[in-house]
Amino acid sequence: MRGRAKGAVRRPYSRRVFRNRTSYLNLSEEQCVQRLGFSREAVTELCLLVQAQLQPRTRAWTALPVAVKVTVALNFYATGSFQAATGLINDITQFAIHCCIRDVTEVLYAKRNQFIAFPMEEERQKQRALGFRKIAGFPGVQGVLGCAHVALRAPYDNPGVYVNEKGFHSLKVQLVCDHRHRVMHVCSRFPGSTRHACILQESSVPPLFQPEHQASGWLLGNSAYPLTRWLMTPVKKSQSSSERRYNRIHAASREPMARTVAMLRRRFRCLSRAGGTLQYSPDRVSKFIVVCCMLHNFALERGQVLGTAEGLREEGEGEDFEWEEEGEEEEEGSERSPDLITARALRQCLIQGFG
Repeated sequence: MRGRAKGAVRRPYSRRVFRNRTSYLNLSEEQCVQRLGFSREAVTELCLLVQAQLQPRTRAWTALPVAVKVTVALNFYATGSFQAATGLINDITQFAIHCCIRDVTEVLYAKRNQFIAFPMEEERQKQRALGFRKIAGFPGVQGVLGCAHVALRAPYDNPGVYVNEKGFHSLKVQLVCDHRHRVMHVCSRFPGSTRHACILQESSVPPLFQPEHQASGWLLGNSAYPLTRWLMTPVKKSQSSSERRYNRIHAASREPMARTVAMLRRRFRCLSRAGGTLQYSPDRVSKFIVVCCMLHNFALERGQVLGTAEGLREEGEGEDFEWEEEGEEEEEGSERSPDLITARALRQCLIQGFG
């Protein structure tokens, strides 16, 4: 070991000073909503929700408080970029930011069933049916079914299946929302090229309408979905005035889905191509999507809606987060399938009622 140079002066010892890291507590109410998408009170509730799991296990100065972790994660969901989080909290490294986003996402994902559910109580079913009927007069509707794309980087494994019809890599997300724009179901694990009907078949939606669950009514979906006893689709190549009126009422009743997606996109730019392509694996992006839907419902419960109805409608018609794709009507099974015959009969009764 090389010795100290002769006559060298020892550098005086100075105690390291650790600055208090910025969190939502250092932001004004307006800044909190703008940068995180939630009010200070709502962020405090979220911190309390995840505090037990995210509390630092050490008293070291370098341990990050729960408030900082939640602030970093919400800022990432709201912007979709590391750079924004680094600019907001400049006293931690990008690796620490990565860990915050990962840890908060995992904890919230584990709590998803507390906020995303398809209530089957009779009273809740009546409320949904009444709410949808007030929109355009379509009876018996329990929810709107639709698919959306969330862009992500090309995965290492089988990247071709993630290329959607728009030509970019994505996950195709299946959503079911109610008349109040609440997300009741989300399935976000399928590549962008997967057909609507395939996602629906593999999801947890069909069992909800089996006799043992006693769900009364049906969902509404576009023409890319199969017509079933519990899923009403538009009439392909409508000819009569009754069929055209049915299609208009059907389309108007599906309006809540477009607004729901617009609300998600406005609050969580990580779900929009405007926020950039997510540089994560499909599994991680899938969890981001579910957590954002969960936080969307959390915000609705507290009356926190960003944007006007008109503005949300315009954004819902954008291309960066499509909520539906027009396609050929897919009717599974043979023409004489009992289920298909029953479904067509039900739809014909609805058409005659709108005549």
